Amino acid sequence: MEKSIETIWKEGFLESDALVAPKLNDLYNQKSIHIVDKFKSMYRINLIAIIAFSIIFLVVSFFTELAYMSILMFLLFNAVVIVNRKFKRRLEKIDKSQNSYLYLSSFNTWIQEMVRVNTKLSRYLYPYVFLSLILGFWFGGFGGNIPGEEFK
Repeated sequence: MEKSIETIWKEGFLESDALVAPKLNDLYNQKSIHIVDKFKSMYRINLIAIIAFSIIFLVVSFFTELAYMSILMFLLFNAVVIVNRKFKRRLEKIDKSQNSYLYLSSFNTWIQEMVRVNTKLSRYLYPYVFLSLILGFWFGGFGGNIPGEEFK
């Protein structure tokens, strides 16, 4: 029982340097930079995932004979990626050498602008997705019978 809490407590006060906390150099700024760097990497992974999903969706839809829908959705996903790649470039230009407040303030401005543009973009994307789904199921694949003609 030589390493009990009581003995550690007593030994801690015997030496004056025993309980000195290590010095932290600019921890506040480092933490904010770390959070933004983590956001950057997740943003990049998200864009790569959208591209991968659009390619997989295109290939799978050709095998399920929904080619019209897959082409429209492929174009849609790539348009979203193109718009958000511009935002990714602007995110990379944020200056890390600023103090923490200015750095986080510029990051916050970037996020607000990105959300504003993507909200406007979504007003057109959701109807586009709906129309591409309807057209994909209505016209079916290339060749063969068209389900829309059977209702006439």
